Amino acid sequence: MKATPLHWALGGLAALLGLGLMSGSRGSRGGGLSSSAGASVASVASQAARLWQGLVESMPQALPLIKDYWAAAGLPFPGVGEPWSGAFVSWVVRQSSTPNAITPSGAHVYYARQAYLDRGRPGRYGAFRPEEVQVEPGDILIRSRAGAGAKFSDLQQSGGGFIPMHGDIVTSVGPMDMKVVGGNVDDSVKERMMAHAGGVVSDPGVIAVLKLQRSV
Repeated sequence: MKATPLHWALGGLAALLGLGLMSGSRGSRGGGLSSSAGASVASVASQAARLWQGLVESMPQALPLIKDYWAAAGLPFPGVGEPWSGAFVSWVVRQSSTPNAITPSGAHVYYARQAYLDRGRPGRYGAFRPEEVQVEPGDILIRSRAGAGAKFSDLQQSGGGFIPMHGDIVTSVGPMDMKVVGGNVDDSVKERMMAHAGGVVSDPGVIAVLKLQRSV
């Protein structure tokens, strides 16, 4: 499903407006995340995945849920056919114990760019290269969509335009793999497994790890 350029622009505008309304220390291997706050984000995402079991976006029961996601992103509901994975991430964080940790947006690229600028700001998500950090519950994994060719350097361009991306929320981490939850996956909210190597994301499609930075 394709998002319209107009709605991408609205997503960017909402992210910029959110900067003045929102209130990250640098991530490191095994650190950088406030564990209780990260657990809260992970819990909200896991509950959403359970709620969506057996649901897809075309079902009437899904409509109020998707409308809530867009509202959390600060955007009007654009219709069922519009990709809503970015709005879902915004909603999850807004429902957690740290609702101001991210700049809400309907598009992943805009909140991820702000997270790069927020590196070192306690209480905010900061964006890091996958090899810089170890994954923990509550992290947001940003990947390039097929054919988009997005790179970490794209997050360093604060004035850049829309680039198709996807974000998954880490809900638990085991010795060799982790569970992640994403919105608008097969027209639903789904939990699935991803591998890691010693806590470092091994999927080459992941271009950034957003970590909730510890308040000090």
